[in-house]
Amino acid sequence: MGEKPRVLLVDDNISLLTTSAMILKYKGYSVTTAKNGPDAIQLFREGDFRIVFLDIRMPEMNGIEVYKELKKIDPDVPMIMMTAYSDDDLIEAGFKAGVHTVLHKPLEMDDVVAIIEGFGQQPVAK
Repeated sequence: MGEKPRVLLVDDNISLLTTSAMILKYKGYSVTTAKNGPDAIQLFREGDFRIVFLDIRMPEMNGIEVYKELKKIDPDVPMIMMTAYSDDDLIEAGFKAGVHTVLHKPLEMDDVVAIIEGFGQQPVAK
């Protein structure tokens, strides 16, 4: 195949962020992490990410706000929302904004890998 897609993980839960990143790196992915929205936006501007996983509920900026900012930078990168809550309003807002899917925590890493592999096969227009 080729190079595995670069992944940006964004979550204010440091334990989940660290564990998920370690698992994905073990599986051969290039993973960058951010613990909040402003950091994610800055990293996204600097990186060439093929997929982004965003927590919906974070301090400073929620995942939907971050999603909208990232889409302004590169509208073609798929973004997956993650949540530990049943926050129907935020989830609905995410889908209306164009989020591909919402994963519920705790994450099933096999599902995460399947999503990455699915989007990783598609060329991203630049």
